[in-house]
Amino acid sequence: MKILEQINNTTMKVAKGMIAIFTLKLALIVTVFIFQSCTKEANNDDHFDSLEFDNALDVSMININSINLNSNNGMLSRLDSGEDTVYLSKETLENSSDFENLDTFNNFNELLSFSYQNDLKLTKNIDTGDEIINSYTISEDVIRENLEPTLIEARNYLYSIGMVEADLIRELGSINDARVIETALVISKLDSNSNSDFSFNIPLSLFGNSAYALQSNEGFFDSQVGSCLLSALGITAIRTIINSTAALSTSAVLSSGLQILKHIGLRYLGYFGLAVAIYNFTECVSE
Repeated sequence: MKILEQINNTTMKVAKGMIAIFTLKLALIVTVFIFQSCTKEANNDDHFDSLEFDNALDVSMININSINLNSNNGMLSRLDSGEDTVYLSKETLENSSDFENLDTFNNFNELLSFSYQNDLKLTKNIDTGDEIINSYTISEDVIRENLEPTLIEARNYLYSIGMVEADLIRELGSINDARVIETALVISKLDSNSNSDFSFNIPLSLFGNSAYALQSNEGFFDSQVGSCLLSALGITAIRTIINSTAALSTSAVLSSGLQILKHIGLRYLGYFGLAVAIYNFTECVSE
């Protein structure tokens, strides 16, 4: 009888221990969910609305895509005031017959589409070793004029996160630089990513070993938006900044934003290069 009582006592102790562990883990999960819900709500308050900037960018690109261009038939031509020569090129051109009838593009959008689909370079400057496929005449001034509304909204967005005019002038030399738009694009996408991915990893099993950790932006460039952004803009230096930044709060957005601005300021795209980069980013994300 004593042995039976000892077995029953041991069984009861084990059962009570299991129930205690279950209760503790259940309480922990409930606490995590409540904290996550509250933090998401607070994080949404820190989210900076980029809707006006996004809308302005969409309209600007629609107008830019319809800009007319003239083919130079692979030759340099005399430029009128405000015109620029842009080059369609490839680092290694194996068969030139693959690229025929390149004089039939009616507008900038058709040229951008052809360049993107065939993985060609479309630039104002030719890199050493690149082979020119064709050249075209287009006005960068017209591109800049069509991006003016976007530039205004880009500045407004950057000011909303705490940047000031002096920051833009210090890093870019002007508040009218194309890189203002580039900076706003990067930060707005990062901010959107932070708000959508801000969560805790919840274990699948109540008794499994799991780490409750706040997700950061470390995987941003593994996402489609992140990888497309990096590919289109080619700013590898911002990867380290973004990877080391946790889901953004108000102060973190400004701090990281200033660092991103500084690195973007080191590389000049110009308005033509920016239009090409935005087009490539948009196409990449839509795939």
